[in-house]
Amino acid sequence: ADGGAQALALFERERPDVVVLDALMPDIDGFATCEQLRRLAGGLHVPVLMLTGLDDESSIARAYEAGATDFFVKTTSQWTLLSERLRYMLRASRMRAELAESQATLSKAQRIAGLGSWEWNFDKGWVKLSDESFRICGLVQQDERLAAEFLWSRVVEEDRPLLQSKYRDALDGGGSIALDCRIRRPDGKVCIVHVDADI
Repeated sequence: ADGGAQALALFERERPDVVVLDALMPDIDGFATCEQLRRLAGGLHVPVLMLTGLDDESSIARAYEAGATDFFVKTTSQWTLLSERLRYMLRASRMRAELAESQATLSKAQRIAGLGSWEWNFDKGWVKLSDESFRICGLVQQDERLAAEFLWSRVVEEDRPLLQSKYRDALDGGGSIALDCRIRRPDGKVCIVHVDADI
């Protein structure tokens, strides 16, 4: 592309696997082009390499702030390094896409089976639930991590001592938990969940 505006139009039409932008281009510079590209459909995750003759910290910081995946300073002795960097960016992008596909498949399988999963950080006191776990608990789905205390509050009060005891045993070296307990959903409905966890 001869400039930033043409690059954006080409991106929308061609959907490339990787984008190399020069920081200094006619009409829209590479920094502004990168910012606009990130807002286009399909532009959020595509690898973008900012290619420039500017070798200063502020230019590098500006490239990353604009959304560049990586930054490369043009010199005549490093063109082989540039091709290797682009190969690495493509591999990383494909791995990210494969991971996203695997997560989508897992989420679908969990929904079909009625299984949820969670990640619990004991040290920091937060829990991250899968999509299906939110549905099972009757909670509004959100991306943020939940406070561990909030999740405990979903467990029916009479079942908490046994669950807490099992968790303590697992933390003290037991390693795993398997039990049924009741949870109360926000609508008041009580349901039984099977907890199977490895610590």
